[in-house]
Amino acid sequence: MYVEWLNKLEGNLSNIKLVKTVMAFAVAVISTVVVSGCGNKNAPASGSESKEQSQTASVSSGAISVEIPPMSSTGVMYGVIIDASKKSMTLQSDMGTTVKFGLNEDMDITGVKEGITTGAAVKVEYEGKAVGDSAKKIKIKKITDSEKLPKLDKAALAAAGEIILAIESKDQSTLARLCEYPLVFDTGKEKRIGSVQDFISIKKSEVFTGRLISSVSKTNLFVTNAYSDGFLLGLSKPNIVVSSTKDGYLITGFHYR
Repeated sequence: MYVEWLNKLEGNLSNIKLVKTVMAFAVAVISTVVVSGCGNKNAPASGSESKEQSQTASVSSGAISVEIPPMSSTGVMYGVIIDASKKSMTLQSDMGTTVKFGLNEDMDITGVKEGITTGAAVKVEYEGKAVGDSAKKIKIKKITDSEKLPKLDKAALAAAGEIILAIESKDQSTLARLCEYPLVFDTGKEKRIGSVQDFISIKKSEVFTGRLISSVSKTNLFVTNAYSDGFLLGLSKPNIVVSSTKDGYLITGFHYR
């Protein structure tokens, strides 16, 4: 009887030891998971969460970020023709980029009713690949009228194109001739510019600020809104006020803040 009781006791003790071992192992696993989870709090988020955090950071910084995808080996580009000659045309694309294309003799332009003219909204089918901002290695296959229509009329688009090119090239003399006077020049303290000569006498660095060049050059002319007397050119401030005048669309204001 006594021996049987001892055997039962030893069996119970063995079971207790086994239970304790299992519990210790479980605690160790849970601790590892918790520590690992805490350590990943500052790790980069993935997928849509990372994208959302990036967008939030961009908005909170007050900066406007425009991501331009690379041109593929074959593809389509929509844009407004802002300059044209027999050998080339320059588009302000719907991605907010300015792209100059060489015109080849074998391209199909039968789908462009008014031809290659400034202010026309077109669809360009091409092959080849751009290197940086250069389209020298791009070959145009076909140009047609765009099925996507801008909100501005053709005359306004042509005027916008002239202004964009003058801003990008920092051509102060040309820009001066695209203005109506007196002209509002607001850098935080508004002043009036009375003539072409007065405008040209302004320091170039005051006119062509980095923020103004970026805002204007990245304009998507397909979504630029028309107002009763003109339109605003630029992503936000700084921007340029372009008004409909008796002499056509002319700049009536520069607003830097």
